[in-house]
Amino acid sequence: MMHILLVLAMGLQSPSAAAIEHIQAGVAADRQGQHAAAIDEFRKAADLAPDFAPAFIDLGVAYMKESRYADAVAPLQKALTLQPGTAEVQEMLGYAWLFQGYASRAIPCFEAAKVKGGLGIAQVETGDLADAIVNLQAALRQHPTDPDLLFYMARAAGLLSRQAGDTLLADDPNSARAHQALAENYWALQRYTDAENQYQAALQISPNLGGLHLALGKLYARNQDLQKAEEEFRAEVKLRPGSAEATYRLGETLLENGKINEAAAELGRANQLRPNMPQTLYALGKAESLAGNDAGAEKAWTQLLTVEKDSDLAAKAHFGLASIYRRQGKAQDAAREMKAFETVNARASQSH
Repeated sequence: MMHILLVLAMGLQSPSAAAIEHIQAGVAADRQGQHAAAIDEFRKAADLAPDFAPAFIDLGVAYMKESRYADAVAPLQKALTLQPGTAEVQEMLGYAWLFQGYASRAIPCFEAAKVKGGLGIAQVETGDLADAIVNLQAALRQHPTDPDLLFYMARAAGLLSRQAGDTLLADDPNSARAHQALAENYWALQRYTDAENQYQAALQISPNLGGLHLALGKLYARNQDLQKAEEEFRAEVKLRPGSAEATYRLGETLLENGKINEAAAELGRANQLRPNMPQTLYALGKAESLAGNDAGAEKAWTQLLTVEKDSDLAAKAHFGLASIYRRQGKAQDAAREMKAFETVNARASQSH
């Protein structure tokens, strides 16, 4: 990009032949990975053509490639005085400041260049977390797997969550939500008894507060206390019958408790509330199969395989279908599904 700018600018400006030779030599050295030599050539070009912006741009880029961010600042600033409004140069200058820890100096550069990712990262560093999340979300829509954006998004969300939690605990420590927040903190620390006590305290204050029974049920399920988990999930579904997660959790727990027909009904309703969730479809297929409803099981597992192809759940769905077809005497279909199970299971195992 910078060399394209160079060519465009050279059509408008007239550096000396010697300056052009140094720029060309610098470009050649840069292409060969000889960054120190490139820096020397671009510096000579800038000295010979102090009004020629591309020489300073290339010098700044060369410094950036060598991680000499402090040295990159001056030529990039000079380039902007000679060629104002160049977004690419503003962006590089922003990163030159950011990589040195000067996040507040980087922000106006990223704003001028309209670079959402860099702006969001700089805002995390300056503590402007709400605006950082907005800008990082915008950047992630364009680059959803960028590791730096994902890291800073997680960091911003975590810091903002911690701030909100601290404010809640400081301003209203005896509220149901404060007890719930403490419970979640204890859960994260694997202090499950303390978490249970805080959830129970929250329920005593506000027994109809949505989400509390669900969280407590998940805690009991995690500890394999399935009877208590079922009771809590039932309470949550009664309070919030439109919650797909609560309905799924109830169905899954009913299945583990051996209440097959009721589990199938709840899991079917969960699938209606939030269609095509792989976990729901697998559990629904298992419940239908145990209930002797091969058609229902086949439908659920076949639908799962339209959603997921190479996961553990996909492998289990193939295995379940093979079992159905074997039971029905469909040897060819059973063999096909077993082969698919082995293939998917091998891939899933390698990914772990």
